[in-house]
Amino acid sequence: MILDSSLLICSGLVLLCTQVTDKLQALSDEFETMTRKKKELEDNINLCSMKLDRAEKLIGGLGGERDRWTENARVLGELYFNITGDVLLSAAVVAYLGAFTVKYRQVNDTPTHSVSPPSESFWNRSPPFHFLSSSFLSVFSWIRKLPIT
Repeated sequence: MILDSSLLICSGLVLLCTQVTDKLQALSDEFETMTRKKKELEDNINLCSMKLDRAEKLIGGLGGERDRWTENARVLGELYFNITGDVLLSAAVVAYLGAFTVKYRQVNDTPTHSVSPPSESFWNRSPPFHFLSSSFLSVFSWIRKLPIT
């Protein structure tokens, strides 16, 4: 009888020990999983901080670009305001240059009225007319490329 009761106590202790061992193994597995997750999160934090540093450097480097683009937008706005007149005057000049030969223009180059022609600096600083300060051959080569209708 004492032997049976000691055997019963021993089997209960073995069962309890097995349960404790299983619970310890489960906790150990969960600990390893959480340790891996912690490592992944630390790596993500490091990666995000490096990206943030690079982004701050990029934003700092592009600060001057904003000023440049603002100035470009202002200049293009002025050109856009004048584009209709520029196109009209350019078309008139090209039409005039296409109607008369170089020889005819050289003979009749003297002005017949008292209005003086624009200065050379006018042609160089006005975007639609800058081609006129070059030779007339460039204009004629462009006109020859136009389709004849």
